[in-house]
Amino acid sequence: MIKETKVLKTLYKELYSVLPSDFEQRIYPFFVQVGKKYYETEKQCLFIGKSENGWVTDSRNVDELFDIKNENRIVNRHDQMEWVNKLEGPNEVYNTKKSAFWRVVKGISKAVCNKDDWYNHIAWSNLYKLSPESGNPSSWLQGIQRDNCVKILNEEINILKPKYVIFLTSNWEQFYIESFGIDVKKTKKIKWTGYETHYRNYDGKLFVQSRHPQGKDENTHIEAITKIVKDS
Repeated sequence: MIKETKVLKTLYKELYSVLPSDFEQRIYPFFVQVGKKYYETEKQCLFIGKSENGWVTDSRNVDELFDIKNENRIVNRHDQMEWVNKLEGPNEVYNTKKSAFWRVVKGISKAVCNKDDWYNHIAWSNLYKLSPESGNPSSWLQGIQRDNCVKILNEEINILKPKYVIFLTSNWEQFYIESFGIDVKKTKKIKWTGYETHYRNYDGKLFVQSRHPQGKDENTHIEAITKIVKDS
């Protein structure tokens, strides 16, 4: 869970303020998810994806979204990362076992923390916090929320203090990386089955920039990032 949400609540209000008053499309807000054993884990990993396809609610009332008594809140939900394990099996709506993203996150996490309940030991966020019900946000929706998403992700990292920030975002993360001056050309890299994963230390954390897992060789991808984390 996130122990202190006051700053994030303010940032989410700023995030919603960029939407035009006549914007009618249903938009779903995402909030970082934290495994219940994350804070006691030695190699704390924060995995970051592009965006979520729908989420708990399409409410734009930030007070409701952050109200711990609201069943449809986005903050500190009771299942946090456990839902990933619960949906790994027969499921008509969404099966995490069929997701390349979650298969790779699981493979890395199990190898790093060596725990069967790997989902309890990690945190997960997305670059973009506002998304439509299906698919990634449009270029326009990405653009208007980008600066606010940088602020929110900065605060997430400030609160969680991960040792490893792992982007599985196929260069979508460039706007964030460039916001604090990391030069990708000066990063270290490791090759795996036609792709490269870049990494470097910054401000006491290891930033890992890799590809979105869809359509890529998952075994060598997992091995590459696992090696980076274990060797650091």
